[in-house]
Amino acid sequence: MRLLIQYWAWLFLIILLVFFSLTAGGFFSLFNLQSIGANAAILLIMALGQTFVIVSGGIDLSTGYLLGLVSVVAAARSLFAHRWTRAVTA
Repeated sequence: MRLLIQYWAWLFLIILLVFFSLTAGGFFSLFNLQSIGANAAILLIMALGQTFVIVSGGIDLSTGYLLGLVSVVAAARSLFAHRWTRAVTA
Protein backbone atom coordinates (compact mmCIF):
# COMPACT_ATOMS: atom_id res chain seq x y z
CA MET A 1 0.00 0.00 0.00
CA ARG A 2 2.91 2.34 0.70
CA LEU A 3 4.25 1.85 -2.83
CA LEU A 4 0.83 2.66 -4.26
CA ILE A 5 0.72 5.91 -2.32
CA GLN A 6 4.26 6.79 -3.35
CA TYR A 7 3.93 5.93 -7.07
CA TRP A 8 0.26 6.72 -7.74
CA ALA A 9 1.10 9.28 -10.44
CA TRP A 10 3.19 6.78 -12.42
CA LEU A 11 0.45 4.18 -12.13
CA PHE A 12 -2.13 6.67 -13.35
CA LEU A 13 0.12 7.61 -16.29
CA ILE A 14 0.51 3.95 -17.28
CA ILE A 15 -3.26 3.45 -17.07
CA LEU A 16 -3.79 6.48 -19.32
CA LEU A 17 -1.23 5.23 -21.85
CA VAL A 18 -2.86 1.81 -22.01
CA PHE A 19 -6.35 3.29 -22.30
CA PHE A 20 -5.50 5.70 -25.13
CA SER A 21 -3.39 3.17 -26.99
CA LEU A 22 -6.36 0.80 -27.04
CA THR A 23 -9.06 3.38 -27.89
CA ALA A 24 -7.22 5.74 -30.27
CA GLY A 25 -5.86 4.27 -33.47
CA GLY A 26 -2.81 6.47 -34.03
CA PHE A 27 -1.82 7.16 -30.46
CA PHE A 28 1.67 5.64 -30.76
CA SER A 29 2.22 6.78 -34.33
CA LEU A 30 5.38 8.65 -35.28
CA PHE A 31 3.38 11.75 -36.26
CA ASN A 32 1.66 11.91 -32.87
CA LEU A 33 4.91 11.48 -30.97
CA GLN A 34 6.56 14.20 -33.07
CA SER A 35 3.63 16.53 -32.42
CA ILE A 36 3.83 15.94 -28.68
CA GLY A 37 7.58 16.54 -28.74
CA ALA A 38 7.27 19.75 -30.75
CA ASN A 39 4.59 21.12 -28.45
CA ALA A 40 6.51 20.16 -25.32
CA ALA A 41 9.75 21.70 -26.60
CA ILE A 42 8.41 25.24 -26.30
CA LEU A 43 7.35 24.73 -22.70
CA LEU A 44 10.62 22.97 -21.91
CA ILE A 45 12.69 25.92 -23.14
CA MET A 46 10.57 28.36 -21.14
CA ALA A 47 10.75 26.18 -18.02
CA LEU A 48 14.52 25.84 -18.26
CA GLY A 49 14.91 29.60 -18.52
CA GLN A 50 12.61 30.12 -15.55
CA THR A 51 14.55 27.51 -13.55
CA PHE A 52 17.85 29.31 -14.15
CA VAL A 53 16.30 32.62 -13.05
CA ILE A 54 14.92 31.16 -9.83
CA VAL A 55 18.10 29.20 -9.02
CA SER A 56 20.26 32.29 -9.52
CA GLY A 57 18.29 34.09 -6.84
CA GLY A 58 16.10 36.25 -9.01
CA ILE A 59 12.35 35.91 -8.97
CA ASP A 60 10.87 36.65 -12.36
CA LEU A 61 7.56 35.01 -13.10
CA SER A 62 6.84 36.87 -16.33
CA THR A 63 7.70 34.00 -18.68
CA GLY A 64 4.08 32.83 -18.75
CA TYR A 65 3.01 36.31 -19.76
CA LEU A 66 5.63 36.46 -22.52
CA LEU A 67 4.70 33.02 -23.84
CA GLY A 68 1.05 34.08 -24.07
CA LEU A 69 1.91 37.42 -25.68
CA VAL A 70 4.19 35.88 -28.30
CA SER A 71 1.56 33.23 -29.10
CA VAL A 72 -1.13 35.85 -29.64
CA VAL A 73 1.14 38.07 -31.75
CA ALA A 74 2.24 35.13 -33.92
CA ALA A 75 -1.37 33.96 -34.38
CA ALA A 76 -2.57 37.45 -35.30
CA ARG A 77 0.36 37.95 -37.62
CA SER A 78 -0.26 34.66 -39.42
CA LEU A 79 -3.98 35.42 -39.66
CA PHE A 80 -3.49 38.78 -41.33
CA ALA A 81 -0.26 38.10 -43.21
CA HIS A 82 -1.48 34.93 -44.97
CA ARG A 83 2.05 33.62 -44.97
CA TRP A 84 3.63 31.50 -42.27
CA THR A 85 7.09 33.01 -42.84
CA ARG A 86 5.86 36.40 -41.68
CA ALA A 87 4.32 34.82 -38.60
CA VAL A 88 7.61 33.15 -37.72
CA THR A 89 9.50 36.43 -37.95
CA ALA A 90 7.06 38.17 -35.59
